[in-house]
Amino acid sequence: MLDVEVEGGWLVSLDDRRKLTFLAMLGHSPAIVGRGSYTAQGEGLAGC
Repeated sequence: MLDVEVEGGWLVSLDDRRKLTFLAMLGHSPAIVGRGSYTAQGEGLAGC
């Protein structure tokens, strides 16, 4: 079993600017990838 406190220690150790940069990149990547999976104002996912 993973200990979340230990596994997340590296993130807590980052200064605020690096932490913000990491979290912004983490949230940005799935948003960009997800753009190709739907049709704007369509009904459901593309290719389904």
